Amino acid sequence: LPEDTVEHMRPASLLAYGRIQERIVRAIDEAARVPAESSRYLRLGADRIVPAGRLLAAQILVFVPLAAALLFRFRGRAVPATAVMLEVLWVAVVLAVLLLWADAVKVLPFAGLLPRLALYPPPPPHPLLTTVLWTPVLVSAAVLAAGTLIAWAAMRRMRPRGIGAEARTSALLLCLGVIVAAGLAHNSFGAVMFLLLPSLLWIWLRPRRSAPGRAVNAALVAAGFLVLVLLFAQYGANLRLGWYVLWYVFLAIAYGQFTLPQVVLTLATAAVAVRLLAVTAVRAYPGQTV
Repeated sequence: LPEDTVEHMRPASLLAYGRIQERIVRAIDEAARVPAESSRYLRLGADRIVPAGRLLAAQILVFVPLAAALLFRFRGRAVPATAVMLEVLWVAVVLAVLLLWADAVKVLPFAGLLPRLALYPPPPPHPLLTTVLWTPVLVSAAVLAAGTLIAWAAMRRMRPRGIGAEARTSALLLCLGVIVAAGLAHNSFGAVMFLLLPSLLWIWLRPRRSAPGRAVNAALVAAGFLVLVLLFAQYGANLRLGWYVLWYVFLAIAYGQFTLPQVVLTLATAAVAVRLLAVTAVRAYPGQTV
């Protein structure tokens, strides 16, 4: 606990909190079965709760702009199947590289490059949280770089001509739609929080010829992660870590704090963002075939 919290706590209160936790554990242990309750509801007050069905319908509706954009882009045969298959393959390859990096980070404690801890990083004010160990960071970065070079060398040979950048952008938005559907099925609250901005901003991406236009595309892709940046900033302030919150997230990955679906959905979104940058912000412009 933070020092100021410990200073203002009364020793007698520790016994009260301990008894509460003991009663909870005993009640669970004595129960014939643990009740299965859905967490997919929203409490608006002491006696006002939005049912799961209505809440899910509202959460789905916020992604209607993305669905409308996809219907507009895929009307008729505007997007060839080859473009979709190619970008799905590209996203899969980028995702595989990112998952390789995440797996390398999780192996670091077992390789002796990070302290062996349980499922979570230590709480503040543990010195590990503000002492960046650069060796494991560089090792994981080397794994990411090596995976990227290997993937790029393999994919450079699969560049069929005649596929426009506009079609590839549409295919990537379709990949985003699949991620949104998976996110809603796994955790609808998380899907709205982290995928709403990408779904609203990335539909405006267009391959542009001018450098300012490509800069606008890059800004739109980056702005899709604004919620994540603000969340990091809030946690950095609450934990009194500042920019060390990035190191904290690194440790959280290493110690398995995030579930596999969370990691896959997050890195899949990042993979789509990487491809959107490559298609709309690097060299692509209307009519270009890549």
